[in-house]
Amino acid sequence: QNALRQYLDSQEYSPTWLGINFMDLNRTAPISSQPTFGLLLTQTKSRPAVLSKSPAALSGLKEGDVLISFDRRRLDSTIPFQLLLQRYPQGAEIELGVIREGKEQSVSVILGKQP
Repeated sequence: QNALRQYLDSQEYSPTWLGINFMDLNRTAPISSQPTFGLLLTQTKSRPAVLSKSPAALSGLKEGDVLISFDRRRLDSTIPFQLLLQRYPQGAEIELGVIREGKEQSVSVILGKQP
């Protein structure tokens, strides 16, 4: 609905962006010392876990963090993350539930426009 509203209002569409690279723990075999659900922020050969100057970087997210909730919705694959992300407009401030070094915490992030 937000994407359609954006297009109808401005005649253009630009996806909402967080700027992360992740492994979906919901779709992998359990990894020791990691939660059994959520999104593990991890780098690949061609892309860092958190892109510099992205909304994720500005909010303090870093490699090794596990996102476990997005605006109080548990990230357990019931709704694919990218689809959930696109439900929110650019500039929306949302709360992420994060496990960092074994401790759960909340991080506030302002969603951006995909470059």
